[in-house]
Amino acid sequence: MHTRLALLLSLLLASTAAAQYPDTLLHTLDAPASYDPFKHAGSSVAVSGNLAAVGEAKDEYSFGRIVIFNPQTGAVQHVIDLPDSKSYGFGYSIAMSGTRLIVGAPTKASPTRSSVGAVYVYELAGATPTVPTLMLQEGDHMDGFGRVVAIDGNRVVVGAPEKYHSGRGKVYVFDLSGTTPTSPVAILESSRGLSAEQFGSAVAISGNLVAVGEHLDDTGATNAGRVTVFDVSSLTPETPLHLVPNPVPSVDAWFGQALSLSGNNLVVGAPNDDSGAVDAGSAYLFDLGGASPTVPSLTWHDPAVAAGDAFGGAVAISGSRVVIGAGGDNHGQPDAGRAYAYDLAGGSPSTPSVTMSNPSSNQNDHFGAAVAVAGAWTIIGAPDDDTVNTDDGMAFSFNLEGGAPGTSVAMLSATELSNEGNFGQSVAMSGSWLAVGAPYDPAGDSRAGGVYVYDMASGTPQ
Repeated sequence: MHTRLALLLSLLLASTAAAQYPDTLLHTLDAPASYDPFKHAGSSVAVSGNLAAVGEAKDEYSFGRIVIFNPQTGAVQHVIDLPDSKSYGFGYSIAMSGTRLIVGAPTKASPTRSSVGAVYVYELAGATPTVPTLMLQEGDHMDGFGRVVAIDGNRVVVGAPEKYHSGRGKVYVFDLSGTTPTSPVAILESSRGLSAEQFGSAVAISGNLVAVGEHLDDTGATNAGRVTVFDVSSLTPETPLHLVPNPVPSVDAWFGQALSLSGNNLVVGAPNDDSGAVDAGSAYLFDLGGASPTVPSLTWHDPAVAAGDAFGGAVAISGSRVVIGAGGDNHGQPDAGRAYAYDLAGGSPSTPSVTMSNPSSNQNDHFGAAVAVAGAWTIIGAPDDDTVNTDDGMAFSFNLEGGAPGTSVAMLSATELSNEGNFGQSVAMSGSWLAVGAPYDPAGDSRAGGVYVYDMASGTPQ
């Protein structure tokens, strides 16, 4: 009989504030006995309001889980395990809007086909927050449906970048308030329609606007990358509104590998851009409501420029705040990682307002591989952090309006992980809620993974 999947939130807090940050676990679910033995923790992150989510799925073929936190207090609110024994890759991607959480399982089997993929919808304020209210499933074998997800209100966007088994890709848009919420209201495709360009490798949504990354697009240079923007409320929702090419196309720049939207502001990462050094990385801001929506209004280069920093490998925007991860930064140790916050409303929006360094700073931690921001709070994932065990992973909470915004308020970890749990590989926030994924989180002798839910606003969550 397998043991119970339990998570103990590890908080490293200043002694003067320790009493304000409870670490009470609200829900822990047992994992099915059929879990695969190779899971990892922390593969994705998301933030919305008072919620933050961290996913635990190291790759598409593992079982994961999601943890929902309160990013202000670090308290665990929910632990969401596999809905069924066929949900391979559960926790590989996560996103939040309000109290609604969506979780991708890109290689889940259908009743008739293997590795079709699925996306699960959870209502965290409902009577059964750890039980999915809907399952979305489209596509065919090995499409990668659910590898990336995004949500805003009732609209859900799901990428299937391997559609047609060639890397051509498709993106599906669902309306959860519609009469048939499990049927897509729009299916988006690349205007080029070429193989191996990975249309749908990144997605973002804000209101009626949907942005789709195609980071292996060859416009201007091989694998320079491109982003396509759609207005899904228009009479022709499947017709591109804007085609946004790499502003400085170069070979293997991967423009569009990371995306984030807030209103008309689109942030695009190009982690292999060679500005300043090979693969140092860059990121760009586009005003989709402006006179020149396909021309960047702001360009960010790696502040501590060095080869292989991968600046722009993860991006997030909330209002006027932008957070950009550089998971390959060598600050303190090789590939320890860093992240930077920018204030678009400040006097120097191209200069970091806050620099967040890896508090534990070990080699290959990849701090900044996942980032999320909601209001003043940002969550940074370090999925290969070794503090608990080798590559178990951690997620770090920062208050950008605090007295020491570059100092972590809480260090979140799953203490039952064995080696390579990868907790923090995915994170999501909504309001005061934080969710953390651990794609290889163990259940008994297995590494099943999961999702942990924390409520940052609750004094004594239970």
